Amino acid sequence: MQKNSIIHSLLALSVCIIVLSVTAVRKENRLLRHSFFKEIIATDTLSVIGDTMVVHTAPLADDVQGYAGKTPLDIYVSDGKVTRVVALPNDETPGFWKKAVTITESWIGKDISEAAEIEVDAVSGATFSSEAVKENARRGLAYAAKQYAERMPDEQAGIPNSITLKNIAALAVLLMAMIIPLFVHNRRMHTIQLMLNVAVLGLWSGTFINHTMLISIAANGIRLPSMTASVLMLTAALIYPLFGKKGYYCTHICPLGSAQEIMYRLPGTKIQVGEKTIQYLVWFRRILWAVLTCLLITDVWSDWIAYEPFSAFLLSTAEPLVIALAVSILLVAIFIPRPFCRFVCPTGTLIKMK
Repeated sequence: MQKNSIIHSLLALSVCIIVLSVTAVRKENRLLRHSFFKEIIATDTLSVIGDTMVVHTAPLADDVQGYAGKTPLDIYVSDGKVTRVVALPNDETPGFWKKAVTITESWIGKDISEAAEIEVDAVSGATFSSEAVKENARRGLAYAAKQYAERMPDEQAGIPNSITLKNIAALAVLLMAMIIPLFVHNRRMHTIQLMLNVAVLGLWSGTFINHTMLISIAANGIRLPSMTASVLMLTAALIYPLFGKKGYYCTHICPLGSAQEIMYRLPGTKIQVGEKTIQYLVWFRRILWAVLTCLLITDVWSDWIAYEPFSAFLLSTAEPLVIALAVSILLVAIFIPRPFCRFVCPTGTLIKMK
């Protein structure tokens, strides 16, 4: 029986990895930072060639004039840094233009956000041309920063960008959740852990597992040490079940699951759901996950991952609809134990595969 359970867990883990890998390739055209097609996007404003993003400033700065006309640029960005700034053909006087384009060196090698904020002086003797280059670069870099943030949505995925006090606190709470319940079975201690999960992992540090985070890791790999907490969460979610701890992450770590458990412990009348109804609802969760996964892989409607209620913990950036959904879940959880976890959660279905 134990052997069959291990085989089942390994198969479930394999399915999880395959689903995430296919989705990462389909949605991001990358798997562990490896691109599969040379060019995946080509518009008037943006091209993506392998791992390099190229912003064309001509449409962004159509109203910007140098001394004799427009001064468009191509700005190349790779791994978050500006690698090249290429001046495109224009009608500026060649002598002035040669001086003006020397300022493009100012942005090369810098992070997008840093490059977008630096002040570059105009070139004496080519003021009009260099001011036009600066404005093209300013608009192009702002656009590049926005596009890069959308393609590397670490914060929305629950992935911290750097080592901070928040990350250290999240790591401490996470280690407690991963170790203590294995040896201590105490309701009061469990309640304290649930509260820490909500307060520290959820509201303070925004550290959790959702589809956005999983797809980002599948596409871009793991960046240590800032993603240590995320790696530990994945260990609890995907590796613990191999040793008989099925659903450990959902039960002992997930901030949203913890919040639902706390709400159910509040005094009040509870709704008893019949066994047959529970079976129907569990099947509904599985079918819903299958449908949503198909929509994600085929890119028919991949935006549904933005509406998973986990991101409601990121109060400053969460959509109002997501916050409303999370509040609704918590209200229902007063009467029914963990309703979202048990009967809806696509992420939980993926990592538990049951």
